[in-house]
Order: sequence, then structure tokens, then C-alpha cells
Amino acid sequence: MGINLPSKNNTSDSGMRIRSQKSERLNKAFDVESAWPKSYSFPWDAGEAVTGSIPAILPIDQAIEKLKTQYKFVQVDEISTFLRHYPFLIADLHRIYEIKRRHFDESPMDLYYVSETGSLESANLAAYIKINIPREKAEDIFSRFDEEWWDNISKKAKTLLMVDMVKNV
Repeated sequence: MGINLPSKNNTSDSGMRIRSQKSERLNKAFDVESAWPKSYSFPWDAGEAVTGSIPAILPIDQAIEKLKTQYKFVQVDEISTFLRHYPFLIADLHRIYEIKRRHFDESPMDLYYVSETGSLESANLAAYIKINIPREKAEDIFSRFDEEWWDNISKKAKTLLMVDMVKNV
């Protein structure tokens, strides 16, 4: 089951800013359902270069465990099932984490499973960078980060992932 997030105009008492709507970019990205075969069984494209500490040949369960060291999986079972259904996202999530480290150092990231209908086909993943710096500085850094991560993930992932920042409380 997915989570219900407040609308982007709502703010919780903690001062967190959360976007529940997909960005326009997500709506413009191509349809991953029609472009990606359901029978795909590798963690990511075999010809795709993967940087960092996730080897190109890693069983999917080990790759998911590796992601758990980079992200706090808020709904462990749902996120793990989603990643098994869309295994190419593992490499994209790793890229996002590496880009986040360059911009926000060791700021923690939470990963949420979001589904409006509760079905896997209507779901996506939302990653939130927890920040401890002044809002103006964070927005400036996030603007650069946002452009870089979007330019460095696969087209297939653009309909299934979103990233934002929240105040670390």
C-alpha cells in the first residue's frame, strides 16, 4: 500500500516540503510500460556502465540490500517488490545517490513507495534528501542537483522516480 502525502502546498508542523504531484518532466517522459519488457531479469542494462560500488553483475537481492545502505526504505516490502518489478531502477537510484553525495555530502535519503491506487502499475518511488542547511542555500544547491540527476538517469526511470528535499528534523 502506498503512502498519502500532503499536497505540495501543505506544510507539516516540522516544516517539511513534500511534493505529491509528479513534475511536468515526469509527464513528458516516455511510457515505461510500453518500452520495457516485463520479463527483464537483470539488475540493470547489461551494456550500461555503472559507477561507484555496485558491481555490474550483482544478484538483485544483493543490489537491493546495497541500496538499503544508501537510502532508508520507508516501506521495505513495497519498495523491494517494486525494484524486483523494475530492476533497471537500481542503477538509476545508485546514480542519484552518488550525485546527491557530490551536492549534499552525507545528508540522509529516505525512499518512499507511492501508489494512488495501491497497484504496482500506478506506483512510483519518491526519494527525499534530508537537509540541515538554510533554505535559500539548499534551494540553490538543489537546483543544480535536480538538473544533474535528471540528466543522468535512464528515460525509463523518469516516469517512476522523483527526488525532492525536506528539512531534517
